[in-house]
Amino acid sequence: MRFYNQSEEDLDLRLMFPVGNIPGSLYILDPNFDYYEVLADGERIDKHLRFSYDQDPNSFEQISDLSYLSDAYGENELYDLNRDTKVRLYTFGFELDDDVDAYLELTSKKDLFLSGDLSFFAKEDNKLEFGFTRGLKQGQIAIINDEAIDLTWRFQKGDERCKGVAYIQDVREMSLEEYVLTIRKNTLISDRDWFNIVLACMGNYLDMQERSACFIDLGMLDSLEFFTMCWFEYELEIKGGQTLVNTVEAPLFPSLNLEYEPTLYEFCYLLSPAGIWRDLEELEIRINTDYYLIDDGMGFVKDEKGYSLKLGQLPKGELEFGLAENIELTKIDHGYQRTFWLFLFPIASFVIIAIIIIAILLINKIIRKK
Repeated sequence: MRFYNQSEEDLDLRLMFPVGNIPGSLYILDPNFDYYEVLADGERIDKHLRFSYDQDPNSFEQISDLSYLSDAYGENELYDLNRDTKVRLYTFGFELDDDVDAYLELTSKKDLFLSGDLSFFAKEDNKLEFGFTRGLKQGQIAIINDEAIDLTWRFQKGDERCKGVAYIQDVREMSLEEYVLTIRKNTLISDRDWFNIVLACMGNYLDMQERSACFIDLGMLDSLEFFTMCWFEYELEIKGGQTLVNTVEAPLFPSLNLEYEPTLYEFCYLLSPAGIWRDLEELEIRINTDYYLIDDGMGFVKDEKGYSLKLGQLPKGELEFGLAENIELTKIDHGYQRTFWLFLFPIASFVIIAIIIIAILLINKIIRKK
């Protein structure tokens, strides 16, 4: 990106660059983001990592994605959720035969319940029923509310009621922020950003028309990293009359589609963020590779280094394409989906990336107008 300061005054800019969705396994490969660089006139400058909730990891929507990125702690007024909201974390102990199921019954009009230890949940009006995973010796439920509630237990062996023992081992009170931080896996994400990500994700499970009791399965947080947008936050100083070239260099990692023989490496590069600029006079995209380009749908031309494409304007949508060792692919019926992110295999990924040697270069002339 080329910035031109038409004024005589110096400008200090704070910028957010959308890197995209980065599943946690990539942090094993590049924990310090050394593969990524932010440059100002060719000189490396400091970048800070920011993270936000990403409802659709395969596309970039400027207004929607930016709305999840905030310098303040988020709030949900309908459910009275903020960083100071009270949470009670119940830890239960069980003394049950292996074939006995434990069910917790209670009544609630507006409380929120979070747990990763349940195999069953049912709700009828204000009556809620939680079934704990069989075989547990200990289970937890976090309840977001202001007052203690009555808990009733029921035990069943098949369809028959039976005897069992369930008891409260511990009750801890904490703020919602403190609780959210106990379930954070990626320590690169700041306290504030992680709180806002979880709060935004919780909103998908709540009735936003009328407040009511609701259960949120903590198992969804295991996949939350796939719905997290990474941003680079950095600052530029542009003197009066100065033209400054700002470059962000980032690797592009593929997913492995094992539905084909040979394996199809699928890439998605976000072009839509460039849509915020008013003028885009020339766009050149190069893919340097010895592999064959599969289904790019944009008209790339084969050349000595791989493939190239020149456009007079930004295309609609994102740049999606596949690479394979052969031009002809054979569909394999495994009977189930077999698509994996390449960086789930840290050792193999370096080998494959080294073989593919893919580099995408955007050459453009962009002037930001007032």
